[in-house]
Amino acid sequence: MDGTIWIESTYDSSVNDATASGFVFNGGSFTTMSNYALTIQGGWNGVSGSSSIGSASIFSGDYLVVTNWNANVTINDIAMDGTSGSHGITVITNGAVNLSDVSVQNSALSGVYIDNRGGTEDVTISGTNNFSDNNNMGLLVYSRGDIFVSGVTASSNNLESGAFLDTASGSGNVSVSNSTFNGNGSNTDAHGIWVQSNGNVTLNYITANNNYYAGASVGNYNTDNFIGGNVFISNSIFNQNGLVADWDGLGVFALGDVEINNVTANENGYVGIWVGDSDNGTPNGGSVHIQNSTTNDNDYNGISVDTTGEILLKNVISNNNIGNDGVSLYNSNGTSEIIIINSQFNSNGDDGVDAYSAGSITLNNVIANGNLDDGADLENCGCAGTVGFNIFGSTFNNNGYAGLTFFTDGSVNIENTTANNNGVGGIGGDAFGDITVTNSILSGNQYGLGFATIGDVNIKCSIVTNNSIEGVGVLANNLNLIGSDISNNGIDSFNLSGPVNVFHYNCTPSGGNSNKPNGGTGLSLNIVQGNNADLDCDLYSGTVLILPNGNKVTFECPIGDSATLSPVLADRLPNALPENVEYVSGFVATTSPDGSDVALDGLVVVSFIIPDDMQGEDFAILYWDGTEWLDLDTATFDDGRKVFNGGYVTEDDYFEALTNFSGNFVLVTK
Repeated sequence: MDGTIWIESTYDSSVNDATASGFVFNGGSFTTMSNYALTIQGGWNGVSGSSSIGSASIFSGDYLVVTNWNANVTINDIAMDGTSGSHGITVITNGAVNLSDVSVQNSALSGVYIDNRGGTEDVTISGTNNFSDNNNMGLLVYSRGDIFVSGVTASSNNLESGAFLDTASGSGNVSVSNSTFNGNGSNTDAHGIWVQSNGNVTLNYITANNNYYAGASVGNYNTDNFIGGNVFISNSIFNQNGLVADWDGLGVFALGDVEINNVTANENGYVGIWVGDSDNGTPNGGSVHIQNSTTNDNDYNGISVDTTGEILLKNVISNNNIGNDGVSLYNSNGTSEIIIINSQFNSNGDDGVDAYSAGSITLNNVIANGNLDDGADLENCGCAGTVGFNIFGSTFNNNGYAGLTFFTDGSVNIENTTANNNGVGGIGGDAFGDITVTNSILSGNQYGLGFATIGDVNIKCSIVTNNSIEGVGVLANNLNLIGSDISNNGIDSFNLSGPVNVFHYNCTPSGGNSNKPNGGTGLSLNIVQGNNADLDCDLYSGTVLILPNGNKVTFECPIGDSATLSPVLADRLPNALPENVEYVSGFVATTSPDGSDVALDGLVVVSFIIPDDMQGEDFAILYWDGTEWLDLDTATFDDGRKVFNGGYVTEDDYFEALTNFSGNFVLVTK
């Protein structure tokens, strides 16, 4: 039957068993007993029939071994110090192992060694435990079941890691919480905590500072071992690790997803947070999300990620990483995107953001100032179809080379962004689609904007001034300057391969969030509640025709003599809509004498009101070109017709597109 060995709290092995060097429970000798659960309970008050526990029982210079066991082993309230020639505690069993309120220090080998791989049971360490100042490791656990560790301090262990937890021989998960692993090791792969697992790994409220290699290694770079499941790391600190070995604060190598939240990894000898890309170049296998985290003052990158899945950085600060980039992000081995939101990457030794992706890249409210090279360097690999970049509300100032550089096989949309006083360029790059810059400011650079594309370049409602060599210089199909101030530059604007088209609009480029020009020559718009009107460009900057249901079209001057606008119901369309879209509303807009479906001299704003019950739907505006329905977001023409913006939601709940032609338009959901 199961048994408990009770050890009084007053017990001290150096006094009560002075001639002993250790205590061994060998199942090879206790063949019957080894089939039953064994509990070694220290701290007992010594009263018969009582189970009251006080201070821990002391093993001074003595080891404790339970080996060749076939059942559960529990050890509680034991304090060991100065074990010679052995681990402090050794447990080898086929059953579960439980430790609580155990201290093992100054052992000749490791503090605690546990191996229950003969079965599939769990290992649990709880309470308050101290496995510090041992010669090898503090805590060494092998299991095929789950490992649960909490309340552990494993610091200042001499040669190896503070803790090594391994479930890789089975499918068990590893969970570690409320634990500290500081100042461990002097050998290769001596980490604060090192985890190997085929399951999931969770670290929560971990402190791992000043270790010889990484603060935490989840998986392993040198041995190319990857966690089999997902990794979750939160509320943890990994500072000043690898200062001698040139290693990282936190290293994660996983086949699954990685979630990192509220983590600090500062002043480490190489990278603050490293995810994926082991010694043979193997990337991480899933998505990587890093949020609410800080990686400052590291010797190389603040964050390095190489993965096949999506990369999301949100509320991240990565400044003053002197050897290279604030963040270096790669996911070109898959098809997923990179998204960075509300984050700062300042004063780094190379780029603030270096991102290379097979998918799209989006930066929203990003600050990347004062970096030695570029504020942000973004690139598509061109290996996953046509994708592009979106930059919103971001700042790239005072960088050594350029504020923002890019290369993409898709289109680029830059809105409400500032790139001032950079050493060479404000924003520059190559694309295979249209490049649109809206409500942005480029000033005090040598080159304000410089682009090369087979599509059009659209500069809307922006200020490009006081750039010493060039304001806007492009190699493009068309350079369209819409309501922008391009002045006081060495050369204001030029297009080496096509025309420069200037549209004069009063759109207040330094403020507001509108995606469209909202005026004309300074005159007011003529608002007409009806389906026909004269177009008077002497008195008005343009004319708005509004249908009873709220749909409208705006003809900006200069445009011909008159215009009409008529609703088109679903059963009156010129042809059936494509599959997988649903009709919402439609109209046909025509000008005279020019007619529809031809390039006009002025802007045409196509506006469909969004029904109250359809807010948040995925909309598109389709255009009938005489033979098929075209989505304005991707439509191109070779006869002068242009789409400046294929569709966006306005503040007054319209879905709107910008063109230079009229015709038959339909709002659909996708």
